[in-house]
Amino acid sequence: VFCTGNILIAEPEDMQEYENCTEIDGTLTIASPQLLHFSFPYLTRIYGDLIIDGTGVLLTLEGLSALNEVNGDIRITNNLVLNELKGLEGISIVAGSLQITDNPNLIRLGGLANVMLVAGGSLEVARNASLQDLDGLSSIHTIAGGLILSGNPMINHIEGLKQVQSIGEMVSPGVIQITNNTELENLDGLQAVTAVR
Repeated sequence: VFCTGNILIAEPEDMQEYENCTEIDGTLTIASPQLLHFSFPYLTRIYGDLIIDGTGVLLTLEGLSALNEVNGDIRITNNLVLNELKGLEGISIVAGSLQITDNPNLIRLGGLANVMLVAGGSLEVARNASLQDLDGLSSIHTIAGGLILSGNPMINHIEGLKQVQSIGEMVSPGVIQITNNTELENLDGLQAVTAVR
């Protein structure tokens, strides 16, 4: 089923109307404090953004395991108990920005292991109190905008960024902002960067 317009999952019951979508010709927002799990078993493409914001009991994104294309931003923000990003393995290119912020129990970024290119904006990983490392980002080689790593107190290395070669120029200046990561010992994951434009 081709679903038109922006879709908001604000209550668990909202899933019934959209679970058979194969493509969404707008933005998909999942923002339900009561949603324990969800399933879009046929959804392969989102023409707008994918926003997971303000969930209260959602642990994982496995309900998106068929998804392989997002033509806008991916924003995963303010999710109280989300602890992994499993379910996003089908995505290799983020057409917009990739933002992972304010997820206090997120431990790993493994579901993003196949992302190679952030093509339309910045990569931001910020204020994730339990995040252990950036190893789930180890396939990314190009970031079109800036790189922002801020307020991730458990990260002590950034080896997960070892494939990154180019930051900036495509859409905005290549700003690198690495701040308030109190356990970070060095910047050894950025040796491959040859261009910051």
